[in-house]
Amino acid sequence: MGLRLGQNPLCMITSTLRPPKFLMELENRTNKQERKCTVTTRGITRDNFRNLSPVFISTIISKYEGTCLGRQELEGFFLNDNPDDLWKRADIDNNRVRQIPQLSYVVVGVDPAVTSKVGSDDTGIIVAGKSADGQVYVLGDYTVHVPNRWAEAVITAYNRHEANLIVGEVNNGGDLVKMNLKPLILIFPSGFVHASIGEETRA
Repeated sequence: MGLRLGQNPLCMITSTLRPPKFLMELENRTNKQERKCTVTTRGITRDNFRNLSPVFISTIISKYEGTCLGRQELEGFFLNDNPDDLWKRADIDNNRVRQIPQLSYVVVGVDPAVTSKVGSDDTGIIVAGKSADGQVYVLGDYTVHVPNRWAEAVITAYNRHEANLIVGEVNNGGDLVKMNLKPLILIFPSGFVHASIGEETRA
């Protein structure tokens, strides 16, 4: 919206090719045959060797060349999926629905980070509901990284979706979920699970 003055306002965007929706839309515009409003150019790390430290070249290149991360960071390719992801982007997009049916049960799932440092893991928070025919729908992702703020996100999700239950994983956190939620909501239905099997089986 900022490109609104002059006959042909232009903008240059430089970025590592991580695939947020915005950059993917620009890429699609580049590939369309109609009005050419976007041009994409790429550079690879090898093109810049003369300006790079020999130590960087010998360590980073040898470690990541030929890997998926290397294709993104060193060769400038869009990667739609991490090969280690349980859920592929195409699977998510192909299973989106325009309207959620009547749900018989809704839960907020919490996988809390056990430390509150800047470099700590995210606290994973999702809301999922089950319909009468047994289908499960993910209603929202409220994952947060801000230390000590995830409890507020859980309560927000719980109220917004009128959930029946908050389920917290307590492998590492012990009573962390209870302790963080109690000051914000005195009475809430809760369940606690120990993740004793692999992530793929749990999912």
